[in-house]
Amino acid sequence: MLGLQRQSPPSWYRDRVREELHERRTAKTTLQKLSETSDVFFAIIRANYDGFAVKKNTSLCCL
Repeated sequence: MLGLQRQSPPSWYRDRVREELHERRTAKTTLQKLSETSDVFFAIIRANYDGFAVKKNTSLCCL
């Protein structure tokens, strides 16, 4: 897809999603929130693409 290397260990993907969710929650402006939301979705999509599905209970309800 983008030529990004697969990361190891698998927890790297979960940690990235958590980090991006935290950044999304702390974003102040509408533009920052939009940017961080796209980062969350990218992290989830990348994990799935690389074969590491993120749990379905990931807290996306409050985006």
